[in-house]
Amino acid sequence: MKNKIILIQTNITPPVFFNKDNPYATPISYPPLGLLFCGAELRKKGYKIKIIDSKIIKDVKNAIKKEISNDLLFVGITAMSNQIKEGLEYSDFIKSISNIPVVWGGVHCTLFPELTCKDKSIDFVVYGEGEETLVELAKAIENKKGFDKIKGIAYKNEGKVYVNQPREKIKNLDRLSLDFLPLCDLKPYTFSKIEFIDKPVIHFPIQTARGCPHKCTFCINPILREGYRTFSIKKVMKHLNELIKKLNINYIVFRDENFFVDRNRVIEFCKKLKDLKIEWRSCIRADYFDEKIDDSVLQLMKESGCRVFLIGAESGSDIILKKIKKDITVKQIIFSAKQCNKHGIIPIYSFIVGLPGETKKDMLKTVNLIKNLKKICPMSGITTWCFMPYPGGELYNECVKNKAVRNASTLREWTKDEFMNMYTPFMSKLSWCRYEDFVLNIVYTVELASKSNEQINKDLKSFSLLKLGQLFFVFLAKLRWKFEFFSWGIDRIIHRYIKNKIKSVK
Repeated sequence: MKNKIILIQTNITPPVFFNKDNPYATPISYPPLGLLFCGAELRKKGYKIKIIDSKIIKDVKNAIKKEISNDLLFVGITAMSNQIKEGLEYSDFIKSISNIPVVWGGVHCTLFPELTCKDKSIDFVVYGEGEETLVELAKAIENKKGFDKIKGIAYKNEGKVYVNQPREKIKNLDRLSLDFLPLCDLKPYTFSKIEFIDKPVIHFPIQTARGCPHKCTFCINPILREGYRTFSIKKVMKHLNELIKKLNINYIVFRDENFFVDRNRVIEFCKKLKDLKIEWRSCIRADYFDEKIDDSVLQLMKESGCRVFLIGAESGSDIILKKIKKDITVKQIIFSAKQCNKHGIIPIYSFIVGLPGETKKDMLKTVNLIKNLKKICPMSGITTWCFMPYPGGELYNECVKNKAVRNASTLREWTKDEFMNMYTPFMSKLSWCRYEDFVLNIVYTVELASKSNEQINKDLKSFSLLKLGQLFFVFLAKLRWKFEFFSWGIDRIIHRYIKNKIKSVK
């Protein structure tokens, strides 16, 4: 009987190795929650699951080869747009050593199910939420029939690709299993140094809801039409207590895209978290501080262990905020900093520059807002990114319409540098942006100059020539920051070149 299934998590960065001598020195790496959800449902139906995560395994092909056996039913691979190259590499490898069916899933597949399934190394595509679809597909592969009746898949029949009707969203999330512990060793994911937390913590991510009611134009959610659905607090707390008991976790990362939609639910959660005496962090919108999350709720959050908020500020220009349908204002962002500072909760703000149609004036407003936030709340963290035109979003479609970006005609075409370079944190070509060098210099400068002297000292604990060199580039960035000079990025280019050379030597 074939009842074994391999699930592979693709990646775009080098593997993260668990440091046994000093586990807290391990770079942060979250477990593949999507595969854990799917694996738990498959295991519930009697299948044996093997998860291979390329984020923590160096030789993935060898790991795959070891698992190829007579009882293997299929191999599942999940890939976002920027992970297609690696996913195809594994698919080709599997097909070169076996005739095992290869199933793909993930956001890119959901956007392009037919295009993905046309690839020679892919037999099936699961699009949309995959848990229940994958269980039905496993049964069909086992019986070698019934593929035309499964909602949410694309499949091949005599060389032709068929895309079935989409599957309805899972309304009652409590139907899903949260029994992740038997699926793989989760301990390597629990240790690392969490940013802005001075002490080592044992952490784990938890998802209490899916979807988001808002419609930001740079986000994929409005396209996927996820809707906002929640797990019951009872089910989440049971899951959390199991993690505390089995993994000794003392820090929770709530991975909901929007944890604070329901004020009463948040209050109930906080009261229960308070009894556990653990710490936690989550995402929150800046406009929620106006009414939904007032002083009384913030105080309760602090008492329940909340230490960090991740806040998508995106821009310092109200014009841009309106264009991207963020539904927040600069005034609300500033108020959120005041409230965080008042209650001693660290806000980490994320910003996007280089948006289609964004002017230099708009970008300088973002720079000035960041400066203001650091004055209001000195402990604030700042991350700034170039806009990445991920397929599916409204802004991506605008880029395609203006011929600044194009859709690939095959899955393998997505692996070309033309596309892959759009999805790296420090791209070199921004075809949709008029002020490419200006944008890249802002991102680079904010990365170095927005850190406080205390944060820089923590990064440079001991003296060395390399760290002295880093201080030199920090000094140049702070000059750029002070005088708002973001042209001529020679320091950025040299710094990136040196860092890449050091990485290649290591």
